[in-house]
Amino acid sequence: MMILPKFDYEAPDSISTVCSLLAQADGRAAVMAGGTDLVVQMKQRTRVPELVIGLKKLPELYGLSYSETEGLRISSLVTLDTLATSAVVKDNFPVLAEAASMVGATQHQYLGTIGGNLCLDTRCWYYNQSANWRRSLTPCHKLGGNTCYTIKGARKCYAVYSADVGSVLFALGSSIVVRGSKREKAVSIEEFFTGDSIRHINLQNDEVIKEIIVPPRKPGFARYYKLRRRGAIDFPQLGVTLVAFPNDNEYRIVINAVGARPLRFQDLELILREDKLTRSLVSDFADEVVSRIKPLANVYGSVDYRRKMAGLLIKKAFTEMGVVS
Repeated sequence: MMILPKFDYEAPDSISTVCSLLAQADGRAAVMAGGTDLVVQMKQRTRVPELVIGLKKLPELYGLSYSETEGLRISSLVTLDTLATSAVVKDNFPVLAEAASMVGATQHQYLGTIGGNLCLDTRCWYYNQSANWRRSLTPCHKLGGNTCYTIKGARKCYAVYSADVGSVLFALGSSIVVRGSKREKAVSIEEFFTGDSIRHINLQNDEVIKEIIVPPRKPGFARYYKLRRRGAIDFPQLGVTLVAFPNDNEYRIVINAVGARPLRFQDLELILREDKLTRSLVSDFADEVVSRIKPLANVYGSVDYRRKMAGLLIKKAFTEMGVVS
């Protein structure tokens, strides 16, 4: 059994104190929500914070509400189980509930939070291993070294973002409310992701997520498909989200687990707005998306299989929507 490293622990009762502690620690601290990702990282020694700051005593981080003007507001400590079972979520954005129900196993959903899933660290087969396993290798880019074991000679890290709920929030055009030691701000979800596999989210050392806001515009159809080896526990080998507004002839496709951030190709989506959807048009769109994604051999599943499944899942999404003639 892997043992946790030594660390100090604090659980403040105000978010301002959390941010102040983070600022003082200057990168040597980590916040803990459900801990389903952080604890594993600490046991594997991919992350060894000197201070862990628990968020459980902050009541303002547990809210969940919906209004026709403000949309769905989800505080960062709302659990994945709450998200999966909430009538508020199911009635307005059922695709979010669907994605939350696919994360890990039931135990993970009871502990894991939407804020934690959104911030899930990027993953790679060569990085997410025990410290003993990695000891036989020189450090990779993500561990501060100069080596990539996925692409020989690569000068950067290619670990992939694999969060199910995070990908769906991206497709829904969500915004993130971030609290820091000096101010509170809202950023679009596109701004929130950096595209850098090492520092993949735009959070400064003194900042935490306060809440996520999903715009009130409800899709006419939305679905999340998760390709994985088993029916539970596994991270996605590939994720495909379709968010559609058929009345406005708008269709968003987001691909997950093939890059450092969720991938959306807005220029290709314009093709789907030009004319009535047909099987041929969707097929061409899917083929073009597949040609642009670059899955690598750093998660389970072969590159060719995952690429082929991306195209099939895109076509399946449009078929299930029922508008393809």
